[in-house]
Amino acid sequence: MFSYEFYKNLHLLGIFMLFLSLGGLVAHRINGGERATPWRKPIALTHGFGMTISLIAGFGMIARLQISWPYPGWIWLKVAIWLFFGGSIALAYRLPWTLRPLWFTLVALGGIAAYLALYKPF
Repeated sequence: MFSYEFYKNLHLLGIFMLFLSLGGLVAHRINGGERATPWRKPIALTHGFGMTISLIAGFGMIARLQISWPYPGWIWLKVAIWLFFGGSIALAYRLPWTLRPLWFTLVALGGIAAYLALYKPF
């Protein structure tokens, strides 16, 4: 088993990868960039690896905190936010009218997820 700090650093790496890919993609598309770009595959790979790493490391931290089933509400809300982040790449590619609201929604959900992780309110 790895330490809590190891999982936390891995979780943050996944989050950084996720926000790098989504921020770059949304900024590219807002500025009129086409769907077909040479960076489409690297962006999708960074997004997918970031999602996977953050999920695995997040559940590793849950195990190290000795939180067991049934999970508290803050974990379920973080999973819902994680699912939204997963689908947001499709929104950015397929629904260009969602790009500006998506930009601010991603920032807000990132802040909410951080709050839930730090304070575990419910």
